[in-house]
Amino acid sequence: MNDHPAESPGQPLSLLLGPREREKLRELASELGVSEEEAARRAIVDGFENCRENADDSSGGKERRRSPRKRVDYPAVVNAVSGGRTAFSKAFVRDCSLRGVLLQVQLENEEDRQVFAAAEQFEVVFTSPDSRDFIHLDCAPRRVRSNGSLFLAGEVSAPSQHILSKLKSFLAE
Repeated sequence: MNDHPAESPGQPLSLLLGPREREKLRELASELGVSEEEAARRAIVDGFENCRENADDSSGGKERRRSPRKRVDYPAVVNAVSGGRTAFSKAFVRDCSLRGVLLQVQLENEEDRQVFAAAEQFEVVFTSPDSRDFIHLDCAPRRVRSNGSLFLAGEVSAPSQHILSKLKSFLAE
């Protein structure tokens, strides 16, 4: 029995990672002179060690984000760009912070799923039920997870002071 499986049952490692993560894994494997599976195993072990080190710091193991998240459930409209293709969709904002957003995207077809899964950038527009003000964010994708629904996490790209001010008041609601 393998103590360090590179795959989950029935899913190759390549299906568990998004395109950016696969490329980073290939680069790491090349730098280390090992297989992609071994590079993934080492990255996971190093990640566990970093988690242990961070849990021992003065923050008491609490979340160390630069900006706290607010869990929400707001309807949104999102569009993504990948390889010159654009896809638009309805979505729900599941959480938001000054630095990022997590969306659950409602996809209509496989072509749109492919665009969102490989997105180079996306923009989202949403509002809270208590506000008449819309928030428009340009984002760089950081994580994509697909398990029936597609979840898209992104970092807000170069927000202006106006956008940051709107986000601060939104997060304070």
